[in-house]
Amino acid sequence: MTCFRRLRWGTVACLLLLLAATASPVWAQSGLASITGIVTDNSGAPVPGATVTATNQATNVPYTGVTTDAGAYLITGASIGEYVVKIELTGFKGVESKVTLSAAQTARVDFKLELGTITETLEIVATSAVLQIENAVVGNKLERE
Repeated sequence: MTCFRRLRWGTVACLLLLLAATASPVWAQSGLASITGIVTDNSGAPVPGATVTATNQATNVPYTGVTTDAGAYLITGASIGEYVVKIELTGFKGVESKVTLSAAQTARVDFKLELGTITETLEIVATSAVLQIENAVVGNKLERE
């Protein structure tokens, strides 16, 4: 009988130890997610310095980042939900993609940017000579030599 008690207590101790070992990673998990990816141009070259904005569609909260020299980006600490991810850089057409994040997920969203048109605005500022239209008098200034 004591042999069975020892076996039963040993089994209970093992089960408790197993439960404690497997439960702690669950407690450590958070509900936050990440978005990562690579931004390239049409030729496949990385695009550094592009602004990456992931906006939560339910809360309208934006999370931003910038691509590295290798064209990589990482946005962390995003809450779960649906996002619109936008990439913007002068000289390229802006692109966007939708992604749904779940708890502790790292979603990969790669982008290929197309060259855009560069627009210039030229503002011409000039002053015109004052023209007197009330009378037809012509005036000259004469100087003595």
